[in-house]
Amino acid sequence: MRWLVQSLSLPELVEALRVQLEPSASRAVRLEAVRATATGRLVFVCYGNIMRSAFAAAYVQQSSPTLAPHTRGAGTHARPGKPAQDDAQRVAAAQGVDLTTHGATRLDQLPPAPGDVIVCMDLANAARARRAPGVDPRRVFLVGDALEDGGERIVDDPYGHGEQATRAAFARIRAACDVWVALFDASRK
Repeated sequence: MRWLVQSLSLPELVEALRVQLEPSASRAVRLEAVRATATGRLVFVCYGNIMRSAFAAAYVQQSSPTLAPHTRGAGTHARPGKPAQDDAQRVAAAQGVDLTTHGATRLDQLPPAPGDVIVCMDLANAARARRAPGVDPRRVFLVGDALEDGGERIVDDPYGHGEQATRAAFARIRAACDVWVALFDASRK
């Protein structure tokens, strides 16, 4: 929590608190609206777009041919073109997901389109995404918001914590992505 307070501006911190404190019933209403109108892109967002959002986007693109052309990954602080981190590439490959050709994209390089749903890995990036120009904050979610397991809504950044942390993060991301894919695929049929 200390890192969150130190890394965000005051308006971003207020937005992060709004995300954290949103009642589950409100999230359910927003998810239902997405289910009914999932016509835009599914954009996964993390900090650098070299681990979590890179894996989520590649996993969805691989697992859903319907969603593949409509799925992107981005980072709020990405260095454009930076490859996926080595641990991410190894762990993803062991799960059958190829990140070898990945190049990072900044969120501001993906101009928002009507109907986009932005799925963020943590509170800081959700706060930044909700405040981004042209983004509808009602269509910004945390990755775990679609899960009904009562578990953690975020996936902590495994960067620099080794392959075990990366495996744990990617397992949680896969579970959440399976639900996001089902939600989006159902609305496009």
